[in-house]
Amino acid sequence: MGSFPAILVATLPVFFIIGLGAWFRNIGWWPEEADRPLIRLVINAFYPCLIAHHVLGNPILKDMGNLAWSAGVGFTIPLVCFAIGLLVARLLGLKRGSGAHTFAVSSGIQNYGFLPIPIIAALFTGEEATRLLGILFMHNLGLEIAVWTIGVALLRGNIGNPCNHLVNTPIVTIVVCTVLTLTETTQLIPAPFHGAFDLLGNAAIPISLFLVGASLYSVHGETEWRNTWKTPLAACGLRFLVFPGIFLAAALMLPINIELQRNLIIQGTMPAGAFVVVLARHYGGHASTAGQIVIATSLVGLVAIPTLLTLGFRWIH
Repeated sequence: MGSFPAILVATLPVFFIIGLGAWFRNIGWWPEEADRPLIRLVINAFYPCLIAHHVLGNPILKDMGNLAWSAGVGFTIPLVCFAIGLLVARLLGLKRGSGAHTFAVSSGIQNYGFLPIPIIAALFTGEEATRLLGILFMHNLGLEIAVWTIGVALLRGNIGNPCNHLVNTPIVTIVVCTVLTLTETTQLIPAPFHGAFDLLGNAAIPISLFLVGASLYSVHGETEWRNTWKTPLAACGLRFLVFPGIFLAAALMLPINIELQRNLIIQGTMPAGAFVVVLARHYGGHASTAGQIVIATSLVGLVAIPTLLTLGFRWIH
């Protein structure tokens, strides 16, 4: 982990790749038409392989207590953040249909995968990193359930049928790999497959970061910024002041292991997840509000992430 300069150096490559993605979109090297097939590849091939590589046989995931706490906390904290976001949206004067629910969901869902994973890889090594990534994917299982049930319901204004979204490749991969690990049957998978999981999984992060940068550039061009400073400012306040306190309190007060504590500290420092813009567009939310929040928190995150990580890791030592 180390000091602030060490953490800053570890996080800068992540933002550098995001910046490259934005630049490539700006100069036309990465057109928007290329996004959809790449997103499909990431979600249905590269990311599941990354999950399989780090979950299969991971010793920390053989403990049911670790599984339950990780998924449970991953599901519960976003719900608390949604509730706080709805309250702040009302204080801002936002109403249902004009951005209130989108504000709550956008500010309440952090970038829980494509930023934390490379940061963990940069700050930790060997068995320590493997254990942390195993816990991260279980945490993200609970968070995915919260996003596709409560988060989507808030955006669309009704519950609908959440099961349609819960059966997706990453969630199924996490569940299957966890069952294989618990039953100690991972040895049935031939060694060449493990090698393929490693190679394909390594492609997930750089491509995803490029996609985040390109998407942010496109969203910036479509977002209305005039007379809207209160919304992104309030979201930054929640994302980097209020919500980190919630994650830190959970890390300190719950009877959880050090791996989940560290994951909560890292998750609590993340900006809003870029994917929420896609959700807002698809489910009738306010895409402009989501765009403002994602861009503002991502920019502030350049300084906020290493600062909050430094302070958070000191607390849990």
